[in-house]
Amino acid sequence: MKYARYLVLWLTVLAIAAMAMPVSHGNIEVPAGTTITIRLERELSSNRSFSGEQFTASLALPLIVNGRVVAKQGSEVRGRIVGVSGRSGASAYLVLELNQLVLADGWVKSIATEPLARRSEAHATGSQSWNFPAVGTSVGAAVGKGRGAALGATIGASLRGLSAIGTQTQPVVIKPSELLMFRLKATRQP
Repeated sequence: MKYARYLVLWLTVLAIAAMAMPVSHGNIEVPAGTTITIRLERELSSNRSFSGEQFTASLALPLIVNGRVVAKQGSEVRGRIVGVSGRSGASAYLVLELNQLVLADGWVKSIATEPLARRSEAHATGSQSWNFPAVGTSVGAAVGKGRGAALGATIGASLRGLSAIGTQTQPVVIKPSELLMFRLKATRQP
């Protein structure tokens, strides 16, 4: 009788522990749209990174499906940069995707996420932004009527081109302290 109690108690503890253990076998369908929240291991920047570059991160929150832990908090996640611009032009951007996840049982599985994009607009370095073609047209119209307006617009457009020299593109920078949220595309975890 005494041993039966211990056996029941021991089996109960094992059952509770088994429910809390991460999933390690069997097919688990991770629904499309499931959110994966990560933190990067290093900073990414649109003016230093390149398309195709790989990066690593860690799960900021555990990935749980149907009450079971598929991947623990802190599990390694791998991804790549699928688009980058920031060296010239009117805007800078970074586009990231995740492609691998280390599961709770240690297996590395391929995943597919929707792209995550960050963008930065260009801004003028001066204190004001002028519409040079409109200013040129107004001045040209006042000075030389119709023909002066066309000439003023052309000069104004040229000034607008020169004003781009005073425009800077701020790089997109993603720091390791930021939380990034990705949405899974349909994937199957064996």
